[in-house]
Amino acid sequence: MITKDTFILALAALATFGNALSLFAQETAAEPRLLAFEKKSENTEDQIFLIIDGDLVSGTQFGSSEAGTAYGKLFGKVREDGLLHVTFNYDIEGQPGSVEQLMKLEEGRLTLAEGELEEHGPNQMSLKDPSGVTFTRPLEKAPLSLPEPDSEEGKAALAPVDAAVSELTGVKCDLSGGRLRVAGDWAIYQGYLSAIDDKVPSDPEMAVNIAEREIQVQLKKDGAAWKVVRSIFASPLGSFDYEITDDTLPPWQLFESLDNY
Repeated sequence: MITKDTFILALAALATFGNALSLFAQETAAEPRLLAFEKKSENTEDQIFLIIDGDLVSGTQFGSSEAGTAYGKLFGKVREDGLLHVTFNYDIEGQPGSVEQLMKLEEGRLTLAEGELEEHGPNQMSLKDPSGVTFTRPLEKAPLSLPEPDSEEGKAALAPVDAAVSELTGVKCDLSGGRLRVAGDWAIYQGYLSAIDDKVPSDPEMAVNIAEREIQVQLKKDGAAWKVVRSIFASPLGSFDYEITDDTLPPWQLFESLDNY
C-alpha cells in the first residue's frame, strides 16, 4: 500500500532525478568556447586562439621575437584541476617541432607556464617536471564573439552584409550558410551563399561564385552603425586575396579557423 509519505518521497526523488537530467542536458549541450589572447611588447608578439569543447582543447598559437617566428596548431585537454595541458605543433623558418605546454585560464587572461624542457625526439620537447612549472607569461583576452543571426548584434551587422551581397551578386541571397564573427569595432561574415528562389545571376562568373566559393564580407563600425569595408569571393584555391593597409586590416582573431568548432 502506497502511503501519503511514500508518495511525497517518490515525487521528491523524481524531481531530483529530473533536475539532474536537466543539468546533464545543459552540460552536454553546452556550446564550445572560443577565446583569443594576445600580448605585444617592443620586440615580441604572442597570440593564442582557443576552442574549448568540454575537456578538449584545440586552436592555434603564434609567437614572434628576435629569435624568429613560430606558428602552428594546439591540441590537448582540460585537466581535472582546470589547467590546459596542450601540445604546440609549430613551424619556425620551415623547421617543424613540438613542445608540451601548460596554461592557466583565468578571468580576462591566459597565463603560460615556464619550466625545464627535455627532448623526447627530434625537435620534440616535453616538460621535465610538469608539477614544478611556474606561470609567468600572461596574455590578455582579446575581444571575440559569434553573435546569433537573430540577436540584436547579429541583425545589426548582417543587414549591411545582406545589402552588399545583393549589390555584388545581383540577386537576393540566403546568408544562413555562413558565420558572423565580431571583435570590437570589426566583424567578418564568411560562408557559402545560396540564391533565394533559385535565381541565377546574369553574370556566369558570379553564378559560379555563388555555387562554388565562399564569400568574405569585412565590416567596421562607423559610430554605432556597421559599414562594409570589402566583399570578396575566395579564389579557386580557397584564399581571399585583396590589398590591405594597416587601417583596413581586421584583428587577427577574426581570421582564425573555426574548422574544429
